[in-house]
Amino acid sequence: MSELCHISPRFLRTSKNYTLERIAESAGIPIRSLMAANRLQHMPPDGTLLLLPPSPFFIYTVQPGETKAEILNRFSVTEAEFASDNGNYPIFPFEKLVIRQKKDSDNPNK
Repeated sequence: MSELCHISPRFLRTSKNYTLERIAESAGIPIRSLMAANRLQHMPPDGTLLLLPPSPFFIYTVQPGETKAEILNRFSVTEAEFASDNGNYPIFPFEKLVIRQKKDSDNPNK
C-alpha cells in the first residue's frame, strides 16, 4: 500500500517517510510550487492535507524513429528547457520525457 494518500486530483495527505521532494516528484510539480501553494518552509506533520497546484509539465513517451528535434518542434520546447527537465542525453524509443506545458499564447502550434 502506498504511503501517499491522494484525496482528490488536487489534494494529498502526507504520511511518514515522504519528503516534500518526493511528494512534488510524484505529483509532477516543482517543489517550490508545492511549498508556495501550502505556505510551507519545511515538511509538515503526518496527516497534513496538501494542495497540489496544477503541473506545468506532462509526460511524453518517445515513439520509435522519433528524433529529439521533432519532439522539440512539436511541443515548442527549447533545447535549454529540454535539457533542464530531462538532462542532455540521447533519447530512446519508449523513454518517458518531461515536457513543459505551454500556454496557448506561447505555443504557435495551437
